[in-house]
Amino acid sequence: MPTMSAETKSFDLAHVGVSIRVSGPGSLNALATSYDQYARPASTPDRLAIEVSFDEQHSSPPSNAPYPAFDMRADGDDLLLWRADASGRLSRRADGTVHATFTAHSDVVLEAVVRITLATTLLFDGGLMMHAASAEIDGGAMLFSGPSGAGKSTISDLLAENGDTKLTDELVALRPVDGVWRAFVMPFFGHPRLPFGRVAPVRAVHFISHAEGHHRDRLSSAHSLQGVLRNTVAYAGTRELAAALLANATALVEAVPCFALQFARSPTVGSIVRQPLDEPAVHAPAPDLVVGKVAD
Repeated sequence: MPTMSAETKSFDLAHVGVSIRVSGPGSLNALATSYDQYARPASTPDRLAIEVSFDEQHSSPPSNAPYPAFDMRADGDDLLLWRADASGRLSRRADGTVHATFTAHSDVVLEAVVRITLATTLLFDGGLMMHAASAEIDGGAMLFSGPSGAGKSTISDLLAENGDTKLTDELVALRPVDGVWRAFVMPFFGHPRLPFGRVAPVRAVHFISHAEGHHRDRLSSAHSLQGVLRNTVAYAGTRELAAALLANATALVEAVPCFALQFARSPTVGSIVRQPLDEPAVHAPAPDLVVGKVAD
């Protein structure tokens, strides 16, 4: 029989106080060591409390979502989430704190649970989790969003070759702080060479696609909103969460310019990214712009 144990760790992730407690034959060591840079005193208040128990015999309902995404449905004001190896419930308490309880086959699921519960909590707090690479240029974060294969990691690597700071490869947490939208580098995936803990004001969002040359068009508010919604990690399975997602995405595109960016694989893409951000919007996105729904 495996040894039963319980562990708790506390983190500050994008100004969200997170505690995660695990019990059973699993360990918080399954989280990447990058999480250690986000540790916070356990005595500080939780905004998000996560509890995960491990049971190899646990059975989840059938899921229509492609693995590793979670399926979801509302249960009153609560959100139920499940996939083949885990299921859970997320509740918002009367005091505003968010509580999530999951049962999983093993600790392999831990980071996925942290990602989706943090993304949901950010919706309650006026923020978003976007599927985007990003780079810091002249003190501001430039975001590059799109589905798998669009070139997110490629463009952030190209900008790093120019001497800019690569912030993220896959996911970035966004929220307004003191009236300014800011990008937070998260510990997810434990990618080496990323500046974990870095925070930068968001300068622009780009929805990207590969091309033979570079071309950038400023998007209208409607197309900007469409792009943000399609590339946000959002389990908006309740009316409250759906309303928060729409309100937060609208606030982002009202405050931050969004562009359709076609780019070639060349470090010279930095020259177009650095162009002034106040160009007029076009009525439609560039023909090759592809934005796809991302669940996890």
